[in-house]
Amino acid sequence: MKAKIDTSSIVLAGHWNRSIFSPAWVNANVFHTEESELLLTFPAIATTYKHRQVVFEIHQDRLIFKPLQRTDNCLGRAEKMASDTLDVLTHTPLVGVGFNFSFAETSPSDALLGLFNSGDGAAIARTGWVPTERRLLRKLTNDGRTLNLSLLFNGREVTFDFNFHKEAATAAAARNAVQDQLVALRDQAIKFMIDVYGLQLENEDDDE
Repeated sequence: MKAKIDTSSIVLAGHWNRSIFSPAWVNANVFHTEESELLLTFPAIATTYKHRQVVFEIHQDRLIFKPLQRTDNCLGRAEKMASDTLDVLTHTPLVGVGFNFSFAETSPSDALLGLFNSGDGAAIARTGWVPTERRLLRKLTNDGRTLNLSLLFNGREVTFDFNFHKEAATAAAARNAVQDQLVALRDQAIKFMIDVYGLQLENEDDDE
């Protein structure tokens, strides 16, 4: 099983004033550097900045922080950027905080593939339709947090998408939900796949 770093993220769902996030403001308050790069800006969709470790997307209804590496150091930098943003924009109405991780099992076992067998498979085949993807969805709760778990089989590999969500109506509540969570939740997702599905994560690069 491999981690898919390009889909890891912290999401701050709320009502954001996108005009605040100028290059100078982002450099001073989020990146704390002048080395960022403005990638794209679509007035109706999003503005995107790139730091050497994190991509930062600004949407009207959410902010997204995407670490560019799998290391604890990089994940921690994304978490700090989210926390720093909440420290400055204390009056923004919030909805919740989400943490997203994806993993791919490229050699799924028969036991794992068996989860996707459904009772209507033969009936569907008789209609001439061929399933190209099969998805399982789980909504789980634990200690005030929700885990939305998706398993997708595309005929070659199984992808596991983890979305850990916690409601937070204020910046202070969101900040508490963000602090010291990203690495812990990533490890929790890995342990979940070990305990439930018997999978193992391939060796990752050492932390920087």
